[in-house]
Amino acid sequence: MSESDSGSDSEGSAHGAEDDGPIFAYDKLYHSSKDKEDIMAMPEIQREQILSERAQQVDRHNQDLALRRLLASREREEARQAKKNKRKASAANLEDGNRKSSRQKTTLGGRKVGETSDAIQAYKRQREQKGKRDELRRREPAVKDAKSRSRDDQVSDDDDAEGESEVEWADRDRSPSPPKDDPPADLRDLNRARVGRTNFAQVCFYPGFDDAISGCFVRVNIGPNRDTGLNEYRLCSIKRFSEGKPYGMETANGRTFTTNQYAVVAHGKSEREFPFIACSDSIITEAEFNRYRQTLVVEDAKMPTKTMLDDKVADINRLLNHKFTNEELNEKLRKQGFLDSRNKTIRRLENEKQLQIAMAAGDDAEVERLQAELASLGTPKLGYGNNNAKPQAKKQSEHERLAELNLRNQKLNYENVRRAQLEERKASRKAAAAVARGEATANPFLRVRTHAKTHYDVNTNGTPGSGDASRDATPATGSDAAPKSNTPSKPSTPSSSQKKATPGGIAKIRHRNMDDENIAALDLDIDIEI
Repeated sequence: MSESDSGSDSEGSAHGAEDDGPIFAYDKLYHSSKDKEDIMAMPEIQREQILSERAQQVDRHNQDLALRRLLASREREEARQAKKNKRKASAANLEDGNRKSSRQKTTLGGRKVGETSDAIQAYKRQREQKGKRDELRRREPAVKDAKSRSRDDQVSDDDDAEGESEVEWADRDRSPSPPKDDPPADLRDLNRARVGRTNFAQVCFYPGFDDAISGCFVRVNIGPNRDTGLNEYRLCSIKRFSEGKPYGMETANGRTFTTNQYAVVAHGKSEREFPFIACSDSIITEAEFNRYRQTLVVEDAKMPTKTMLDDKVADINRLLNHKFTNEELNEKLRKQGFLDSRNKTIRRLENEKQLQIAMAAGDDAEVERLQAELASLGTPKLGYGNNNAKPQAKKQSEHERLAELNLRNQKLNYENVRRAQLEERKASRKAAAAVARGEATANPFLRVRTHAKTHYDVNTNGTPGSGDASRDATPATGSDAAPKSNTPSKPSTPSSSQKKATPGGIAKIRHRNMDDENIAALDLDIDIEI
């Protein structure tokens, strides 16, 4: 019987050794170096998807392995207990066979030999209850686990006083397994514990800020992507806070202030300082969450659990609901620079007044000193190229102000005149259309459009009696007769060069008119409104 048990144990151990091996033998997520090279050569989206699926497989394999080990340990405990009870029963039967007597033998407690003891039954019940308590203890958080372990140890000591308990000592020496009902956090949990630059601007000067915000998550801008040119972000956890070069921030109501606080964040195991203004207010995306989870798997880091993030959300709510005392409120305002800015404003006004007095008195040394002091009271140079001071509008002189006012009035007058002209033209068109339809009579006092025309007598050349003869002909350019003084000499559009008979009988050649003369003789009938 013992040989068969040992054989079954060896087979189970061999089978467990095969199952206990890792799924991916090379670098936790790859089958071999060739597999790693092939995956790294894939596009980023496909590579991240494959690695994420393999990470989930590794997590499931580890959970199954822990459950199998727990079941195997329980089976071994039950087998040892059954073996132990069987040895005790065989020893009792052997004693009964060797000591034969007619008198019924009883034990010290008065019960007959062979009868089931109430103490044994109670012991079995206690063992079952202890097994249930052990199962509950493994499923409770670490704090409750410690309390239940101390209570169970006390019960086990009482049990050991009544009988032997080899299994309990083995359980006590075994390290407690992690709780199974606290799964790792998902994307929704991380977004609940995410802090942006607006949140930092709200609570960065609250008492207890460092302890409450440490452990939260941020979405950090690491600069533009080389391929797309768009800003690239990384999901990081806040480890602690440090101080550095001051930089400017803006609150939700638009007020600016200066701070020198920096967040030391970690992506996997690498840590780096970032200012609060580099933290995004947008939610964490699925791709950023998968990349962060994959980095934790590769660098052998642990993912925070849901319970941890629930505690962190509770810390954030306590920080937001903090009730300030007078001392804490004054300290907060001092850190934000509100009190300092008020004092600087008062000093600046006093120095400007003294500067005017010194300039009126002609004290050059005092003027230089006051100007240097005013320059020192200006806004200091801040880190990351930002500045709290808002640009002040340049004060205009009286001449510039009047010129701007005149320009504005001229533009307004031009728009009003144009609007009135358009309305008048629209009304006149409506009236003309109504008269044309016979719906209204024409207004004799209405302003009407006039057409200016200039008439040219192009056929008259100043010779008496030659008007009828040359009415349809084109006058010659080189005629000896002078034109009339009251009629301008404008030729009409000529035909091609032609000869004209003169009274002397000698033909003369007339040249074609130029383009300017032809254009001047045209009447295009164009109406110009003035």
